[in-house]
Amino acid sequence: MRATLPGICALSAILLFGCDHGKEPLAKGADAEALGNFVEAAAQYRAVCEKGSSLCPIATRGLERIKLTEADKVLSSGDYTKAKAAIDRAVATTDAGVKRAAEEMNKLPELEKGLAWEAASASVKPDEVFAVMEGLAGASVAVSPKAREWLEKNRPRVLLDRIKAACAPQGAGACAELGRELARLHPTSPESAEANKLVEADYARVFPRLQEAENLIGQQVTIYEKDKKIYWCMRSEANDSDPGGTSELPLESLNASFRTGCEAQVPSEGVPSADFLRKAWEKKLDEIHDPSFTTQFKERMERAGKEGQFDREPWPKPAGKK
Repeated sequence: MRATLPGICALSAILLFGCDHGKEPLAKGADAEALGNFVEAAAQYRAVCEKGSSLCPIATRGLERIKLTEADKVLSSGDYTKAKAAIDRAVATTDAGVKRAAEEMNKLPELEKGLAWEAASASVKPDEVFAVMEGLAGASVAVSPKAREWLEKNRPRVLLDRIKAACAPQGAGACAELGRELARLHPTSPESAEANKLVEADYARVFPRLQEAENLIGQQVTIYEKDKKIYWCMRSEANDSDPGGTSELPLESLNASFRTGCEAQVPSEGVPSADFLRKAWEKKLDEIHDPSFTTQFKERMERAGKEGQFDREPWPKPAGKK
């Protein structure tokens, strides 16, 4: 139905305009458009106006309509850069209907993702477009299978390069986590085997530091317990001096004069100062530096400081160690 519409319109115009010199090229243009020969159709429509025909407005609408049809055809072919250019030409048309349709076509996810695919696949630096390819692979658009193929080919090397950077003694990044990801996604790849050795070597480096970090969390608990004892001592002193209602006051509201005496009563041997522990803790996290470990250490240290909670993590010994 849509394919014959240009011919019907052209025939109607020919009947209306009698012997107009534009009749023949208009009819030929409509036939070519119906057959999908848009180059020939455009040439015939232009010929109508070149002859000074009164049918020129009809031919012009045909030319504008072809811009949109060509854009749709190129988009369907998967040449997204050319499709974008064709759509932009259609947007610039004087035909309101064509313009609206082209503007909607410009918003299509297929076009947006297709352009992203063409730009990313042309890059010579896979690491820089890795995130784009992951997004495209899961987007359920025409280029998604191509993006998944790209990932299968390039992801092992990208992840291995990141692992090398993260597992270096002064590296940055999650060595252990990246190693697990590569092993999960490409377990039989040579990159995974190489990465496993790097991860094991870095774990051997970090293992004693993990033990030391555990000890520091334990020291945080001793500070917590000491502060709690001082707090209850101060509350007791406050109650003795003013039985009328200080028992529910927060620590900072209690008379500071009670602190000195209470601190003297609470044993502090083996309990580090908060400042000393803070500096030691920051240094230890810098030495570990792998977020695979430091993230959970920070959370556990916070719980130890606020709630006095500490369950020592039984870190497994490095491979080959007894």
